[in-house]
Parts: sequence; C-alpha cells; structure tokens
Amino acid sequence: MEEIKITKRTLIKEGMFNLKYYLIQGKIINESKTMQRKFKLVVNFDDIEICEELEKDTLLKQDRNNYLNDCIDGYLNLINNYNDCNNFFNACNDSIIKYNNTIKDREI
Repeated sequence: MEEIKITKRTLIKEGMFNLKYYLIQGKIINESKTMQRKFKLVVNFDDIEICEELEKDTLLKQDRNNYLNDCIDGYLNLINNYNDCNNFFNACNDSIIKYNNTIKDREI
C-alpha cells in the first residue's frame, strides 16, 4: 500500500464572508518506498456553513481542523494506487486553477 503524507497545511487567504483558503502540500510514496510524487491542492470553505452543518453558534479551532481533514480525505480517496493517481492530480490542478481564477476576479 502506498503511503500518503501531508507535509504542510497553510492558510493562504482569509476572504470576505468567512471564506478560508488552505494550501495543502504532501507526497505519495510507492509501496517499495523508492519513488514519490509531490502534490499541492487548495481547499476552501466557509465558517458559517460549517457552523450550520454542525448546528453550533460558534466555531472552535478543532471543528475547523476536523472539517479541513474531512475535505482533504475526500481528495485522497481519489487515489487508487501509486501508478493510477490521474483523477487525484486532476482534482488538485482544478482546485489551484479555481483558486487562481477566484483571486484574479476579486483583484480587478
């Protein structure tokens, strides 16, 4: 079984309306631990939506971290094995393109 490591989680932008954008960096290591592929993806979410989903008035840091981990797991579930990661890498690329387009549109 391949090994997946999250090496860095960085809050890259805190937008209006409680939007948060995180850059997730990691690597996928093959079974024999001789090769690895690095990845980057952008995960975004809205604090208000998390509060509504959890039926809470306030959001704790742990709640936000748990939600972020669930989002990351959703992406990682796209990995079938080390040699068949195309869907995962396409989703990573799409998340970065979507983030760049969102930021570009808001700066104009």
